[in-house]
Amino acid sequence: EYMGFAEPVASLLRALFGREGPVVVGFAFENDLQMLAKSPWAGACAEPHGICDLQWLFGSKREGLAGLVRRTLGVPFCKAEQRSYWHRRPLREAQWHYAALDAFVLLQAAAEILGVPLSQPVALAAKLVEQKVAA
Repeated sequence: EYMGFAEPVASLLRALFGREGPVVVGFAFENDLQMLAKSPWAGACAEPHGICDLQWLFGSKREGLAGLVRRTLGVPFCKAEQRSYWHRRPLREAQWHYAALDAFVLLQAAAEILGVPLSQPVALAAKLVEQKVAA
Protein backbone atom coordinates (compact mmCIF):
# COMPACT_ATOMS: atom_id res chain seq x y z
CA GLU A 1 0.00 0.00 0.00
CA TYR A 2 1.46 3.33 -1.11
CA MET A 3 4.74 1.58 -1.97
CA GLY A 4 5.57 0.99 1.71
CA PHE A 5 5.27 4.65 2.64
CA ALA A 6 1.96 4.56 4.54
CA GLU A 7 3.37 4.20 8.06
CA PRO A 8 6.47 6.40 7.60
CA VAL A 9 4.30 9.22 6.22
CA ALA A 10 1.78 8.79 9.06
CA SER A 11 4.63 8.92 11.60
CA LEU A 12 6.02 12.07 10.03
CA LEU A 13 2.61 13.76 10.04
CA ARG A 14 2.07 12.82 13.70
CA ALA A 15 5.48 14.29 14.56
CA LEU A 16 4.81 17.50 12.63
CA PHE A 17 1.25 18.13 13.79
CA GLY A 18 1.34 16.61 17.26
CA ARG A 19 3.28 19.37 19.03
CA GLU A 20 2.06 22.53 20.71
CA GLY A 21 4.83 24.86 19.53
CA PRO A 22 4.98 25.89 15.88
CA VAL A 23 6.85 23.34 13.87
CA VAL A 24 5.09 23.93 10.57
CA VAL A 25 5.06 27.43 9.09
CA GLY A 26 2.54 27.76 6.30
CA PHE A 27 0.24 30.12 4.48
CA ALA A 28 -3.51 29.51 4.13
CA PHE A 29 -2.83 26.13 5.72
CA GLU A 30 -6.53 25.35 6.04
CA ASN A 31 -6.44 24.36 2.36
CA ASP A 32 -3.66 21.87 3.04
CA LEU A 33 -5.51 20.48 6.05
CA GLN A 34 -8.62 19.95 3.92
CA MET A 35 -6.56 17.97 1.41
CA LEU A 36 -4.90 15.95 4.19
CA ALA A 37 -8.34 15.17 5.65
CA LYS A 38 -9.23 13.45 2.35
CA SER A 39 -5.96 11.50 2.23
CA PRO A 40 -5.06 8.05 3.55
CA TRP A 41 -3.27 9.86 6.40
CA ALA A 42 -6.28 11.79 7.67
CA GLY A 43 -6.09 10.09 11.06
CA ALA A 44 -2.46 11.12 11.59
CA CYS A 45 -3.34 14.80 11.36
CA ALA A 46 -6.96 14.89 12.54
CA GLU A 47 -6.19 17.25 15.44
CA PRO A 48 -3.22 19.31 14.24
CA HIS A 49 -1.14 21.43 16.58
CA GLY A 50 1.98 23.42 15.97
CA ILE A 51 0.88 25.18 12.79
CA CYS A 52 1.89 28.79 12.39
CA ASP A 53 -0.25 30.11 9.55
CA LEU A 54 1.21 33.42 8.38
CA GLN A 55 -2.02 34.35 6.60
CA TRP A 56 -3.92 33.90 9.85
CA LEU A 57 -1.31 35.79 11.88
CA PHE A 58 -0.10 38.59 9.61
CA GLY A 59 -2.17 38.66 6.44
CA SER A 60 -5.76 38.67 5.42
CA LYS A 61 -8.04 36.31 3.53
CA ARG A 62 -7.81 38.62 0.52
CA GLU A 63 -4.01 38.71 0.48
CA GLY A 64 -2.17 35.76 -0.99
CA LEU A 65 1.38 34.70 -0.27
CA ALA A 66 2.68 36.74 -3.21
CA GLY A 67 1.06 39.84 -1.68
CA LEU A 68 2.54 39.13 1.75
CA VAL A 69 5.98 38.63 0.20
CA ARG A 70 5.71 41.89 -1.75
CA ARG A 71 4.51 43.76 1.34
CA THR A 72 7.08 42.38 3.78
CA LEU A 73 10.12 41.69 1.60
CA GLY A 74 9.51 44.22 -1.17
CA VAL A 75 10.04 41.70 -3.97
CA PRO A 76 7.69 39.95 -6.40
CA PHE A 77 6.99 36.25 -5.97
CA CYS A 78 5.76 34.37 -9.03
CA LYS A 79 3.29 31.61 -8.16
CA ALA A 80 2.80 30.38 -11.74
CA GLU A 81 4.44 27.01 -11.07
CA GLN A 82 1.92 26.33 -8.29
CA ARG A 83 -0.65 25.38 -10.93
CA SER A 84 1.62 22.91 -12.73
CA TYR A 85 0.95 19.16 -12.71
CA TRP A 86 2.54 17.89 -9.49
CA HIS A 87 1.49 14.24 -9.81
CA ARG A 88 3.90 13.50 -12.67
CA ARG A 89 7.25 12.06 -11.60
CA PRO A 90 9.96 12.97 -11.72
CA LEU A 91 9.19 16.58 -10.90
CA ARG A 92 10.64 19.15 -13.26
CA GLU A 93 13.53 21.32 -12.06
CA ALA A 94 11.22 24.36 -12.10
CA GLN A 95 8.83 22.56 -9.71
CA TRP A 96 11.64 21.71 -7.29
CA HIS A 97 12.81 25.32 -7.40
CA TYR A 98 9.30 26.64 -6.81
CA ALA A 99 8.67 24.25 -3.89
CA ALA A 100 11.90 25.25 -2.16
CA LEU A 101 11.31 28.93 -2.73
CA ASP A 102 7.68 28.68 -1.59
CA ALA A 103 8.84 27.24 1.73
CA PHE A 104 11.79 29.59 2.16
CA VAL A 105 9.85 32.81 1.59
CA LEU A 106 7.55 31.83 4.47
CA LEU A 107 10.55 31.86 6.81
CA GLN A 108 11.85 35.09 5.30
CA ALA A 109 8.48 36.81 5.71
CA ALA A 110 8.06 35.56 9.29
CA ALA A 111 11.56 36.74 10.19
CA GLU A 112 10.92 40.16 8.66
CA ILE A 113 7.54 40.61 10.35
CA LEU A 114 8.85 39.51 13.73
CA GLY A 115 12.13 41.41 13.45
CA VAL A 116 14.28 38.32 14.00
CA PRO A 117 16.97 37.46 11.42
CA LEU A 118 16.95 34.01 9.84
CA SER A 119 20.47 33.59 11.19
CA GLN A 120 18.83 33.22 14.64
CA PRO A 121 16.46 30.26 14.13
CA VAL A 122 16.01 29.52 17.84
CA ALA A 123 15.00 33.14 18.52
CA LEU A 124 12.66 33.07 15.50
CA ALA A 125 11.03 29.86 16.73
CA ALA A 126 10.60 31.40 20.19
CA LYS A 127 8.93 34.48 18.68
CA LEU A 128 6.60 32.27 16.68
CA VAL A 129 5.65 30.41 19.86
CA GLU A 130 4.70 33.75 21.44
CA GLN A 131 2.21 34.33 18.63
CA LYS A 132 -1.18 32.75 18.60
CA VAL A 133 -0.69 29.49 16.80
CA ALA A 134 -3.47 28.32 14.51
CA ALA A 135 -4.40 24.77 15.31
